Amino acid sequence: MFHLARKKIQCINENGEQVTPTEPNGIKLESFIFDVFPLSARMSILECKREEEFSPVKNMTGSDSPETARTMLSAMHGSWVKAAGGTVEDGATIEVAPSTSYGGEGLEAVVGGKTFSAVAMI
Repeated sequence: MFHLARKKIQCINENGEQVTPTEPNGIKLESFIFDVFPLSARMSILECKREEEFSPVKNMTGSDSPETARTMLSAMHGSWVKAAGGTVEDGATIEVAPSTSYGGEGLEAVVGGKTFSAVAMI
């Protein structure tokens, strides 16, 4: 199951030069979760806060990249650490293992009164 997406695709012109088009010049077959909705006998949708539940990785760099997903995850985990009495300095990267806490619960004994200033796996 897929849908068509018109895209600007770099190509080589008749002179052998790379061209970056200003208008869509190609069609890409894309597949997303919503493409199967019409095939579902029953379906449910959950509404959630994007910054807590959704950070797509569709590009190597820039928006929707591993870097932006990592930044969003670190911001969420950093907020958990702060709520549990820890301090997170600017520029710190925080990751809380699911085995330590699934949603920020129980972190007080682990991070309370501590300061995190670099990369921290909790």
